[in-house]
Amino acid sequence: MRDAAIQRFEFSIDTFWKFLHTYMQEVEKLNIQGVASPRSTFRYALQSGKIVDDEYKLCINMIEDRNRTSHTYNEETAQEIFEQLAKYYNFLLSLVERFSD
Repeated sequence: MRDAAIQRFEFSIDTFWKFLHTYMQEVEKLNIQGVASPRSTFRYALQSGKIVDDEYKLCINMIEDRNRTSHTYNEETAQEIFEQLAKYYNFLLSLVERFSD
């Protein structure tokens, strides 16, 4: 169950940063050519005021955790990330709701 939840987290964060990138480009009509990675997308969202500093930091933490899960498997790391999933879920849900309005 834990591993499945972590895998869904990986899919979710990947989907979210791509959504945010498309949102800024298509809806906000921002010129984001050259912005092609999760980190650069979140940095641009911060600079353009789409997210605030605390949200940016949490986005970066999620990307770091996502990278830790996909590049290595360690029981302790898996448990640490699993314990963050509820917080990450609620945060992503609040951002999606904000951008859906």
